[in-house]
Amino acid sequence: MRSEHLHYLLEIDRLHSISSAARTLHVRQTTLSAIVKALEDELGFSIFRRTPSGVVTTPEGEQLISLAWEMDVRFEELLSLKKNDGRRSKSIPVALCPSINLGLAIPLCRNFYRFDLRGDLVLSETPRRQVLPSILQSQVNLGVTYLTPEEIQQTMRDLSHSSLRLSVLLEDQFYLCVPAGHPLAGREQVSREDFRQERLATVTSFQADGEQGRRDHSLFDGRQAVFLPNIDLMHQAMAAQGLAGVVTSYAFRHSDFLRRKQHRLIPLCRDGAPLAVRACLLCREERYLRYQERILVSCILDYFRSEGEESAG
Repeated sequence: MRSEHLHYLLEIDRLHSISSAARTLHVRQTTLSAIVKALEDELGFSIFRRTPSGVVTTPEGEQLISLAWEMDVRFEELLSLKKNDGRRSKSIPVALCPSINLGLAIPLCRNFYRFDLRGDLVLSETPRRQVLPSILQSQVNLGVTYLTPEEIQQTMRDLSHSSLRLSVLLEDQFYLCVPAGHPLAGREQVSREDFRQERLATVTSFQADGEQGRRDHSLFDGRQAVFLPNIDLMHQAMAAQGLAGVVTSYAFRHSDFLRRKQHRLIPLCRDGAPLAVRACLLCREERYLRYQERILVSCILDYFRSEGEESAG
């Protein structure tokens, strides 16, 4: 068995598809299928079996894949010990939705680089609903995004038989953000009816897209909302056009603009209940992560643990 053949098996297991793995590996599907068959003949057991949702490992194949991933992780650990050898390491990409990237980017970089690991950290600002697809499409192995409680339940059902995991990092909710002198600034909570005539600004990630979005975020419609690509542009629109903003408390805490302008946050509610949202970590199982990615996950968890303590205080 050649070392590159182990890498082929890892790709098939990661993508649950021989044809998809062949495309990412730049080999013909027939060639990859023949390699798998030859390995199975050599080992004396089947590595994969076909299912309606793709190929999955057999019990013996699962043990083989676990060992192969462990070898890959240990190899990365060995490389991390070797300093200044003149070779570039692979980058470590992470998908972050805009409202979370606002506060997480700088402390995450600072904490990650304390470990003096090989490889460059690449933080990609990704629309909220595209973080999970970017992992499923093998563009990244981990990401952080906002999900509603309903979306979390659906996602966990969808991922129950996959190698991906979801962890809730921070409980949050949506707020109406207005200047301190705004007529609504003294309200304890507001619903859609309270600001029906108000012109709103928010980031595109929170746009009502899809059936779930219409049910959860019916505050927005094309007549009264302006959707901007990121928080900075939303701030500019609020200042230039006198718009009210829709933000999370996390985004507000990490926005110097909003705090400097002395804005007020008013909880948004529907039928008397807060419009809840959660910051979530989506990533592959630990055994599928490179050494640097495992360190990065620890940094993310530590950051949000302290962030939760700060917001509670």
